[in-house]
Amino acid sequence: MNIFERAARKELRFYHLGKTLNTEDLFHLSLATLDDLAKKYHAEIKNQEETSFIAPEGKSDTTAQLCFDIVYHIIKSKLAAKEAAAARLSNKVESDKLLAALEAKDNDERSNMSREELLAALEKLND
Repeated sequence: MNIFERAARKELRFYHLGKTLNTEDLFHLSLATLDDLAKKYHAEIKNQEETSFIAPEGKSDTTAQLCFDIVYHIIKSKLAAKEAAAARLSNKVESDKLLAALEAKDNDERSNMSREELLAALEKLND
């Protein structure tokens, strides 16, 4: 069962600055706010860890751990989307530069044509 299904089954709610948030609300939060939530749940997890000399190794999955996992997943998702958007923008800028260079080459070729060649090309376009 994935973390979002577990959250839905538990009717999981997140609490931040006196507000109750459900899982889908997290996708609308800023990265800074998500980072605050992740820190909060990470601290909760650390505070819950106790050494036991009789309990088997491996702690049970707590609500704080599930909350942390969901918030962390959303952070990673938003960071990946941000990185992809930056890559698309970079590609667009480079593409625009290449198109401008190509247009300059085309203009250079036209400017090197003789008057007769330019007239012939215009006549051909008007046919």
